[in-house]
Amino acid sequence: MFAKIPRTLIFKNFFADFSFFKMKKILIQISIFAAVAGLFFGVKFHQKKPPAKFAPPPEISEIEFSRAAQKISLKKSGENWTVENSEKTKSAKKSEVENLLTKLQNLKIESLVSRNAENQKKFYGFSDEQKLAVKMTAKNLPEKFEFFLGSTDPSGKNYFTFGDESTFVLMENLATNFRFDLNFWRTKKVFEIPTEIEKVAISAADLNFKKNENWDEKVDKFLSDAREILVKDFLPPPENLADFGLQTPANEIIFTGADGEISISIGEKDEKFYAQISGEPGEVFEIAENAAKILAGEIFTEVEKEAAPASD
Repeated sequence: MFAKIPRTLIFKNFFADFSFFKMKKILIQISIFAAVAGLFFGVKFHQKKPPAKFAPPPEISEIEFSRAAQKISLKKSGENWTVENSEKTKSAKKSEVENLLTKLQNLKIESLVSRNAENQKKFYGFSDEQKLAVKMTAKNLPEKFEFFLGSTDPSGKNYFTFGDESTFVLMENLATNFRFDLNFWRTKKVFEIPTEIEKVAISAADLNFKKNENWDEKVDKFLSDAREILVKDFLPPPENLADFGLQTPANEIIFTGADGEISISIGEKDEKFYAQISGEPGEVFEIAENAAKILAGEIFTEVEKEAAPASD
Protein backbone atom coordinates (compact mmCIF):
# COMPACT_ATOMS: atom_id res chain seq x y z
CA MET A 1 0.00 0.00 0.00
CA PHE A 2 2.76 2.51 0.89
CA ALA A 3 5.74 3.23 -1.20
CA LYS A 4 8.92 2.26 0.52
CA ILE A 5 11.18 5.22 1.33
CA PRO A 6 14.82 4.59 0.62
CA ARG A 7 16.93 4.32 3.79
CA THR A 8 19.53 6.72 2.41
CA LEU A 9 16.92 9.49 2.01
CA ILE A 10 15.73 9.09 5.62
CA PHE A 11 19.27 9.52 6.96
CA LYS A 12 19.91 12.43 4.61
CA ASN A 13 16.83 14.36 5.86
CA PHE A 14 17.63 13.61 9.49
CA PHE A 15 21.14 14.99 9.26
CA ALA A 16 19.94 18.04 7.30
CA ASP A 17 17.42 18.89 10.05
CA PHE A 18 19.97 18.28 12.76
CA SER A 19 22.58 20.53 11.07
CA PHE A 20 20.04 23.33 10.62
CA PHE A 21 19.02 23.41 14.31
CA LYS A 22 22.60 23.11 15.47
CA MET A 23 23.73 25.97 13.21
CA LYS A 24 20.83 28.14 14.39
CA LYS A 25 21.81 27.59 18.01
CA ILE A 26 25.44 28.42 17.29
CA LEU A 27 24.48 31.63 15.48
CA ILE A 28 22.34 32.75 18.44
CA GLN A 29 25.22 32.11 20.83
CA ILE A 30 27.62 34.06 18.60
CA SER A 31 25.20 37.01 18.45
CA ILE A 32 24.83 37.13 22.25
CA PHE A 33 28.61 36.93 22.72
CA ALA A 34 29.20 39.72 20.16
CA ALA A 35 26.68 42.00 21.88
CA VAL A 36 28.21 41.46 25.33
CA ALA A 37 31.73 41.89 23.98
CA GLY A 38 30.75 45.07 22.17
CA LEU A 39 29.22 46.54 25.31
CA PHE A 40 32.25 45.61 27.42
CA PHE A 41 34.84 46.99 25.02
CA GLY A 42 32.71 50.05 24.34
CA VAL A 43 32.66 50.92 28.05
CA LYS A 44 36.37 50.29 28.34
CA PHE A 45 36.99 52.52 25.32
CA HIS A 46 35.09 55.43 26.86
CA GLN A 47 36.89 54.98 30.15
CA LYS A 48 40.30 55.19 28.51
CA LYS A 49 39.54 57.64 25.72
CA PRO A 50 36.91 60.24 26.64
CA PRO A 51 35.26 61.82 23.59
CA ALA A 52 36.43 65.35 24.52
CA LYS A 53 39.64 67.23 25.25
CA PHE A 54 40.11 70.25 27.49
CA ALA A 55 42.07 72.77 25.44
CA PRO A 56 41.92 76.33 26.81
CA PRO A 57 43.15 79.06 24.46
CA PRO A 58 46.67 80.49 24.73
CA GLU A 59 47.39 84.07 25.81
CA ILE A 60 44.57 84.31 28.33
CA SER A 61 43.93 87.90 29.43
CA GLU A 62 41.01 87.41 31.83
CA ILE A 63 39.61 84.64 34.03
CA GLU A 64 36.16 85.18 35.51
CA PHE A 65 34.60 82.64 37.83
CA SER A 66 31.30 82.75 39.68
CA ARG A 67 28.94 80.72 41.82
CA ALA A 68 25.46 82.06 42.64
CA ALA A 69 26.06 85.68 43.80
CA GLN A 70 29.84 85.34 44.18
CA LYS A 71 32.20 86.48 41.43
CA ILE A 72 35.92 87.09 41.04
CA SER A 73 37.70 88.46 37.97
CA LEU A 74 41.41 88.16 37.29
CA LYS A 75 42.53 90.58 34.59
CA LYS A 76 45.89 91.00 32.94
CA SER A 77 47.32 94.51 33.03
CA GLY A 78 50.57 94.71 31.10
CA GLU A 79 52.86 92.13 32.68
CA ASN A 80 50.87 92.02 35.92
CA TRP A 81 47.36 91.02 37.03
CA THR A 82 44.55 92.62 39.01
CA VAL A 83 41.81 90.92 41.02
CA GLU A 84 38.36 92.37 41.51
CA ASN A 85 35.02 91.55 43.08
CA SER A 86 31.85 93.62 43.30
CA GLU A 87 33.50 96.04 45.75
CA LYS A 88 37.23 96.34 45.08
CA THR A 89 39.95 96.11 42.47
CA LYS A 90 43.43 95.26 43.77
CA SER A 91 46.81 94.20 42.43
CA ALA A 92 46.97 90.41 42.22
CA LYS A 93 49.76 88.08 43.18
CA LYS A 94 51.17 87.11 39.80
CA SER A 95 52.46 83.71 40.93
CA GLU A 96 49.00 82.61 42.13
CA VAL A 97 47.38 83.52 38.80
CA GLU A 98 50.14 81.75 36.87
CA ASN A 99 49.66 78.64 39.03
CA LEU A 100 45.96 78.63 38.07
CA LEU A 101 46.81 79.07 34.38
CA THR A 102 49.22 76.13 34.55
CA LYS A 103 46.52 73.99 36.15
CA LEU A 104 44.10 74.86 33.37
CA GLN A 105 46.60 74.19 30.60
CA ASN A 106 47.43 70.74 32.04
CA LEU A 107 43.86 69.73 32.93
CA LYS A 108 42.74 66.29 31.75
CA ILE A 109 39.31 64.71 31.40
CA GLU A 110 39.14 61.18 32.77
CA SER A 111 35.85 59.86 31.37
CA LEU A 112 32.35 60.53 30.12
CA VAL A 113 29.69 59.78 32.74
CA SER A 114 26.42 60.97 31.16
CA ARG A 115 24.85 62.32 27.99
CA ASN A 116 21.61 63.32 29.70
CA ALA A 117 21.24 67.05 30.41
CA GLU A 118 18.50 66.42 32.99
CA ASN A 119 20.90 64.34 35.08
CA GLN A 120 23.34 67.22 35.45
CA LYS A 121 21.25 69.07 38.04
CA LYS A 122 19.91 65.92 39.68
CA PHE A 123 23.09 63.95 40.21
CA TYR A 124 26.17 65.98 39.32
CA GLY A 125 25.83 69.33 41.13
CA PHE A 126 25.07 71.64 38.21
CA SER A 127 22.13 73.50 39.72
CA ASP A 128 22.26 77.29 39.58
CA GLU A 129 23.20 77.45 43.26
CA GLN A 130 25.91 74.77 43.09
CA LYS A 131 27.71 75.02 39.77
CA LEU A 132 30.90 77.01 39.36
CA ALA A 133 31.03 78.85 36.03
CA VAL A 134 34.39 79.77 34.50
CA LYS A 135 34.86 82.13 31.55
CA MET A 136 38.21 82.91 29.96
CA THR A 137 39.02 85.71 27.55
CA ALA A 138 41.99 85.31 25.24
CA LYS A 139 43.80 87.49 22.74
CA ASN A 140 42.39 87.22 19.19
CA LEU A 141 39.49 85.05 20.42
CA PRO A 142 36.08 86.66 19.64
CA GLU A 143 34.12 84.52 22.11
CA LYS A 144 34.85 83.56 25.69
CA PHE A 145 35.97 80.02 26.47
CA GLU A 146 33.45 78.72 29.02
CA PHE A 147 33.01 75.63 31.16
CA PHE A 148 31.27 74.56 34.38
CA LEU A 149 32.28 72.56 37.45
CA GLY A 150 29.79 70.58 39.52
CA SER A 151 30.10 68.40 42.61
CA THR A 152 32.70 65.66 43.07
CA ASP A 153 32.53 61.91 42.55
CA PRO A 154 33.22 59.46 45.45
CA SER A 155 36.99 59.77 44.83
CA GLY A 156 36.88 63.59 45.08
CA LYS A 157 37.17 64.41 41.36
CA ASN A 158 35.10 67.20 39.82
CA TYR A 159 32.23 66.68 37.41
CA PHE A 160 32.66 68.92 34.40
CA THR A 161 30.67 70.13 31.38
CA PHE A 162 31.16 72.52 28.48
CA GLY A 163 27.53 73.60 28.87
CA ASP A 164 25.97 70.93 26.64
CA GLU A 165 24.30 67.64 27.62
CA SER A 166 27.58 65.74 28.16
CA THR A 167 28.97 65.39 31.68
CA PHE A 168 32.54 64.29 32.30
CA VAL A 169 34.66 63.59 35.35
CA LEU A 170 38.06 65.25 35.60
CA MET A 171 41.24 63.69 36.92
CA GLU A 172 41.26 66.05 39.94
CA ASN A 173 39.20 68.46 42.05
CA LEU A 174 39.73 71.65 40.07
CA ALA A 175 37.15 73.71 41.98
CA THR A 176 39.48 74.13 44.97
CA ASN A 177 41.69 76.36 42.82
CA PHE A 178 38.93 78.95 42.36
CA ARG A 179 38.93 80.88 45.64
CA PHE A 180 36.31 83.58 46.23
CA ASP A 181 38.42 85.28 48.92
CA LEU A 182 39.75 88.47 47.31
CA ASN A 183 42.68 88.61 49.72
CA PHE A 184 43.83 85.13 48.65
CA TRP A 185 44.62 86.53 45.19
CA ARG A 186 46.05 89.87 46.33
CA THR A 187 49.74 90.64 46.34
CA LYS A 188 51.14 91.35 49.78
CA LYS A 189 53.27 94.08 48.27
CA VAL A 190 50.58 96.70 48.92
CA PHE A 191 52.64 99.90 49.28
CA GLU A 192 52.39 100.99 45.65
CA ILE A 193 54.66 104.03 45.87
CA PRO A 194 54.98 105.83 42.51
CA THR A 195 58.33 105.78 40.75
CA GLU A 196 58.54 109.58 40.40
CA ILE A 197 58.74 110.93 43.95
CA GLU A 198 59.84 114.51 44.68
CA LYS A 199 59.34 114.73 48.45
CA VAL A 200 59.49 112.30 51.38
CA ALA A 201 58.48 113.09 54.98
CA ILE A 202 58.95 110.67 57.91
CA SER A 203 57.31 111.90 61.11
CA ALA A 204 58.87 109.34 63.48
CA ALA A 205 62.38 110.55 62.62
CA ASP A 206 61.34 114.16 61.95
CA LEU A 207 62.90 113.95 58.50
CA ASN A 208 62.00 115.72 55.26
CA PHE A 209 63.67 115.18 51.91
CA LYS A 210 63.24 117.12 48.69
CA LYS A 211 64.66 116.52 45.23
CA ASN A 212 67.52 118.88 44.26
CA GLU A 213 67.93 120.00 47.88
CA ASN A 214 68.87 117.31 50.41
CA TRP A 215 68.16 114.18 48.34
CA ASP A 216 70.86 111.48 48.28
CA GLU A 217 71.31 107.77 47.54
CA LYS A 218 70.02 106.86 51.01
CA VAL A 219 66.62 108.32 50.10
CA ASP A 220 66.57 106.21 46.94
CA LYS A 221 67.41 103.13 49.03
CA PHE A 222 64.64 104.00 51.50
CA LEU A 223 62.10 104.22 48.66
CA SER A 224 63.30 100.95 47.15
CA ASP A 225 63.04 99.12 50.48
CA ALA A 226 59.58 100.59 51.20
CA ARG A 227 58.24 99.40 47.84
CA GLU A 228 59.40 95.82 48.55
CA ILE A 229 57.71 95.49 51.95
CA LEU A 230 55.24 92.60 52.17
CA VAL A 231 52.39 92.81 54.68
CA LYS A 232 51.91 89.83 56.97
CA ASP A 233 48.12 89.78 56.85
CA PHE A 234 45.01 91.56 55.57
CA LEU A 235 42.72 92.44 58.45
CA PRO A 236 38.94 93.00 58.50
CA PRO A 237 37.68 96.61 58.49
CA PRO A 238 38.44 98.06 61.94
CA GLU A 239 35.67 99.12 64.30
CA ASN A 240 38.12 101.18 66.32
CA LEU A 241 41.51 102.38 65.01
CA ALA A 242 42.76 102.56 68.58
CA ASP A 243 42.76 98.75 68.65
CA PHE A 244 45.65 98.90 66.18
CA GLY A 245 47.43 101.99 67.53
CA LEU A 246 46.31 103.92 64.47
CA GLN A 247 44.07 106.54 66.08
CA THR A 248 47.26 108.42 66.98
CA PRO A 249 49.86 106.81 64.67
CA ALA A 250 53.41 106.30 65.90
CA ASN A 251 54.68 107.21 62.45
CA GLU A 252 53.40 108.72 59.23
CA ILE A 253 55.27 108.64 55.95
CA ILE A 254 54.19 111.00 53.16
CA PHE A 255 55.35 110.48 49.58
CA THR A 256 54.70 113.37 47.20
CA GLY A 257 55.07 113.07 43.44
CA ALA A 258 53.81 114.48 40.17
CA ASP A 259 50.62 112.40 40.44
CA GLY A 260 49.76 113.47 43.97
CA GLU A 261 50.39 112.30 47.50
CA ILE A 262 50.26 108.95 49.27
CA SER A 263 50.70 108.53 53.02
CA ILE A 264 51.18 105.44 55.18
CA SER A 265 50.30 105.46 58.88
CA ILE A 266 52.01 103.05 61.26
CA GLY A 267 50.54 101.93 64.60
CA GLU A 268 51.76 99.65 67.37
CA LYS A 269 49.61 97.66 69.78
CA ASP A 270 50.54 94.75 72.06
CA GLU A 271 53.96 94.38 70.39
CA LYS A 272 52.39 94.07 66.94
CA PHE A 273 52.68 96.59 64.11
CA TYR A 274 49.95 97.77 61.77
CA ALA A 275 49.72 99.97 58.69
CA GLN A 276 47.02 101.92 56.89
CA ILE A 277 47.23 103.63 53.51
CA SER A 278 45.61 106.98 52.84
CA GLY A 279 42.47 106.76 50.73
CA GLU A 280 41.72 103.24 52.01
CA PRO A 281 40.25 103.83 55.51
CA GLY A 282 38.55 100.44 55.56
CA GLU A 283 41.78 98.45 55.38
CA VAL A 284 44.40 97.67 57.99
CA PHE A 285 47.46 95.50 57.39
CA GLU A 286 49.66 93.73 59.89
CA ILE A 287 53.34 94.27 59.15
CA ALA A 288 56.55 92.85 60.57
CA GLU A 289 58.63 94.77 63.09
CA ASN A 290 61.44 95.03 60.56
CA ALA A 291 59.04 96.67 58.06
CA ALA A 292 58.03 99.21 60.73
CA LYS A 293 61.72 100.01 61.29
CA ILE A 294 62.30 100.54 57.57
CA LEU A 295 59.37 102.96 57.36
CA ALA A 296 60.57 104.75 60.50
CA GLY A 297 63.69 105.75 58.56
CA GLU A 298 66.09 103.40 60.30
CA ILE A 299 68.52 103.78 57.39
CA PHE A 300 68.95 107.49 58.17
CA THR A 301 69.40 107.11 61.93
CA GLU A 302 72.02 104.42 61.33
CA VAL A 303 73.95 106.87 59.17
CA GLU A 304 73.80 109.45 61.93
CA LYS A 305 75.10 106.92 64.49
CA GLU A 306 77.97 105.96 62.21
CA ALA A 307 78.86 109.61 61.64
CA ALA A 308 78.72 110.55 65.35
CA PRO A 309 82.13 110.77 67.09
CA ALA A 310 82.95 108.19 69.72
CA SER A 311 82.39 109.35 73.30
CA ASP A 312 85.05 109.12 75.97
